[in-house]
Amino acid sequence: MTDLSWANFRVTLKLDVRKFFCNNPDCQRRIFAERITDVAVSWARKTQRLTQQLTAIGLALAGNAGVRLSKYFGFQVSRNTLLNLVRIIPLAPIQTPLILGVDDFAFRKRHTYGTILVYLEKSQPIALLEDREAETLIEWLKEHPGVEIVSRDRSKTYEKAVRQGAPDAIQVADRFHILQNLVEALEQVFRSHLQTLKEVEKLHTGSPVNDPSKVEVVAVPPASNQTQKELSKATQRRERRILIHKQVWELRRQGLSGKAIAKKLGIGVTSVFRYLRHPQFLERQGRSDRGRSKLDPYKIYILQQWNQKFCDKKKLFEEIKKQGYSGSYDTVARYTRRLRQATGVELRKRIINQPLPQVTEPLRVALTPSKATRLVMQKLNYLDVNDQQLIILLKTHSHELAEAIQLARLFYRSCQTTKT
Repeated sequence: MTDLSWANFRVTLKLDVRKFFCNNPDCQRRIFAERITDVAVSWARKTQRLTQQLTAIGLALAGNAGVRLSKYFGFQVSRNTLLNLVRIIPLAPIQTPLILGVDDFAFRKRHTYGTILVYLEKSQPIALLEDREAETLIEWLKEHPGVEIVSRDRSKTYEKAVRQGAPDAIQVADRFHILQNLVEALEQVFRSHLQTLKEVEKLHTGSPVNDPSKVEVVAVPPASNQTQKELSKATQRRERRILIHKQVWELRRQGLSGKAIAKKLGIGVTSVFRYLRHPQFLERQGRSDRGRSKLDPYKIYILQQWNQKFCDKKKLFEEIKKQGYSGSYDTVARYTRRLRQATGVELRKRIINQPLPQVTEPLRVALTPSKATRLVMQKLNYLDVNDQQLIILLKTHSHELAEAIQLARLFYRSCQTTKT
């Protein structure tokens, strides 16, 4: 029987216990073994005090991490042993809470979901239900009567379940989901003003301050990945989407259903309902990786070499390739063409002996609807000067955005002040 280690040595106890034999032929158990309940339970190979320590390690660190820590204490144990010790811990009896929190969670995201029930007064989960169906929650509420307040999201399924399983309970929306709904609404507002966001981003993008030596500093011009023909086609597609959005809402005001509108305009039903969710036309959001390149980590080195009149793009490509660059030579060549454009030097012209301004990357801020929403929802003392400047520019460029920002901040502040 394994016991707690002594210093760096493992300790094994060898116990001699007595056996008793019953002479009564009618006795169902003929052999009785002596029990040592203070040391170990029946059939155990570890003492109780060792089991308690291993259980504590398993609860704190789980399997593999618990095994690594156990080695320092001289315990030879597998991760399955630690997990089994955690599994056999008896659960505390469920005490029906007066204030119950109900929310869903993912066993496997986008595939399988369940329902978590929380004792809000103690901030303690008390049950995990196998799905998020109304019938499952109704059954649990009927088995545990006494709930007076249920805090939930705006799910109709949970509303129906609480109404049937605990009809006397008061249903409230918790602060987290209210603020989550506010964030979603504010992001929709910013999405409907994508043009304003682009203008603010353009204004906020600029070159850093010139250095004290009065050396002229110019910014690298932005990359243009689209040809004039592609820009023209994109403009035409946008105008067509605006026209379809207008037609969808006109037909809706005439009383037509979504399927009828889709049939009349020759578009999908999903597109119709997407347009109907927003009275104002929403611009398409750009890619989240817009402006990013494999060359970004090496631009500082290229600019340093360029400003020192080292302008051989093939050699620059070889140098950054040794540093780990995995992109193509064409990417480097396009970037050096932008550097020439910034300094006003024509292509294929030697620039060794020419006095040229220093080139630097401008400060670029990708102002997406989600980023603008995060800025508005943050506390003012957490925002730096650039972020505060962005919010001021948003307010001055659109009266609607200024009103939305003000209302969102007031609502967020009221939620914080009412927090107990």
